[in-house]
Amino acid sequence: MSPAGRLIARRRVVLNGIYQHLADEHGMLPPAMTTGTIFEDPRAWADDRLHLSALGHERLATGSAEAFGVPVAAGWERVLDGAVPPRTWRTEATWARTHVGPWLGRRLTGRSSGDGRVAKRPQPLPVVAGPAS
Repeated sequence: MSPAGRLIARRRVVLNGIYQHLADEHGMLPPAMTTGTIFEDPRAWADDRLHLSALGHERLATGSAEAFGVPVAAGWERVLDGAVPPRTWRTEATWARTHVGPWLGRRLTGRSSGDGRVAKRPQPLPVVAGPAS
């Protein structure tokens, strides 16, 4: 989803090969193929192009449910209809300034994106089951 994707494409192919080996040799569920699916649609990704958007999370959850045998609506993995928002030099420059620049700055200064953050729930709490739906 980012211009840097081409830089890591070969590593991604190697990693996918490792996943397939684990599936073949150790019975792991193989990862889903994403070519031609919603996960190639920029609308499935957040502005940082690293994390999923709400749509991407919804589709990932649906795919996970299907992998575990839960009946789901057919076609969940299809790309959305309609025009994909265009990427222009301006949108790429905004993305680089907003996301890439700060990331590089943190790496060059030895900081983490988590530095100075406090956990939302720093103490373990019991999980309480809600009403069955």
